[in-house]
Amino acid sequence: MTGGMLLSCKNDIESIKALSEGANMPVLTARNFESQYTDSGKLKVIFIAPVAERYVIKGGKSTYYEFRDGMEIRFYGTDEKLESVVTSRSGEFIEDENLGIARDSVVAKNVRTGEQLNTEELFWNRQDQTIYSNVFTKITNDDGVFFGEKGFISDQNFENYKLIGSSGTVRVKDEEIE
Repeated sequence: MTGGMLLSCKNDIESIKALSEGANMPVLTARNFESQYTDSGKLKVIFIAPVAERYVIKGGKSTYYEFRDGMEIRFYGTDEKLESVVTSRSGEFIEDENLGIARDSVVAKNVRTGEQLNTEELFWNRQDQTIYSNVFTKITNDDGVFFGEKGFISDQNFENYKLIGSSGTVRVKDEEIE
């Protein structure tokens, strides 16, 4: 019994485009990524990640970044002093929406007050300069531990926040009674 097989290869532009359109491959990969955002010449944000991948979607009309190996975002006040820091194990930044998303073991800390927020997902709206979450959030400060069962909302410097569906334990100082 004899068998035969005929193979043919054809590399035309349309075939390559059809194959690559289905694949979601980064158009840029950067290691030891650092990006600074300024407004009117003043430092507002420094973004740091071990690896950043940039993707283009919707026919080149929209772009986003993925940070699979973790990220750190540093927010600065009007005096360009460090106000708060957000870290997470992964995240994204969607350029067209000015929206950052931190996921997995998210920690936000107000550098001046020492207040710390822990959650599993955090959104940063660069245009509104707010951070928020829609999932369980824990905030620890000198007064106690507070929980937002349905998240929280705050300014990006983590100074003025509101817990949603809140509960907590408040520390009360004993005073001497005469």
